[in-house]
Amino acid sequence: MTAPASITFGGVQPAAADILYVGVTQNAGLYQVNLRVPAQVPDGDQPVVITIGGAASPPGGYITVKGTSSAASSSQ
Repeated sequence: MTAPASITFGGVQPAAADILYVGVTQNAGLYQVNLRVPAQVPDGDQPVVITIGGAASPPGGYITVKGTSSAASSSQ
């Protein structure tokens, strides 16, 4: 990574430990982001904003979140 990066996911900024990787791929100009979904992010289509070197990603990006409930997991 050549510039500082920050991420906002569903209005939540993940902890540094939850941002696993931000960097270039084998394709020029294409960045890859690996992160853990923060527990505070609700289910549904959640907006994602990635800012690298002060330039934010365009609006409209989102990731669909579907959490698991511990009650459903323990009953199986």
